[in-house]
Amino acid sequence: MRNGAIMAAADVVLVVWDGQSRGTLDAARKAAKLGKRVEWLGPHAPSAAPVPGGLGL
Repeated sequence: MRNGAIMAAADVVLVVWDGQSRGTLDAARKAAKLGKRVEWLGPHAPSAAPVPGGLGL
């Protein structure tokens, strides 16, 4: 719920993901579903495929 509230209040979301953290990925998914601008810092963003590491959108 906290991630959803933070993402709803954000204008732009900067994501630094280690490829494993579920919390960071959850926040990025929520931001994308809300139509927020999501910028990935570091490694490329995961695919949109519905797999454990993908965004699943």
